[in-house]
Amino acid sequence: GSNNPEVAERLKKIRLVEALRKAKRDWKEIKELVGISRSTYYEWKKRLETEGLRGLRGKLKGTASALEVVKLS
Repeated sequence: GSNNPEVAERLKKIRLVEALRKAKRDWKEIKELVGISRSTYYEWKKRLETEGLRGLRGKLKGTASALEVVKLS
């Protein structure tokens, strides 16, 4: 859960984006301040709503790179 540092960091960023949006900040400024794009925010928010804190864990990275290697060879 939130004892995972990656999950805690993503949750913090979601809350920060929500506060900035409430304060009428635009996405360009939010991206500069928080370091995530609008699409990343909505992806994380959706995963949080559907999967709970587990949804904020990083996805497996090895799978995509293994597929890319196969395509290259």
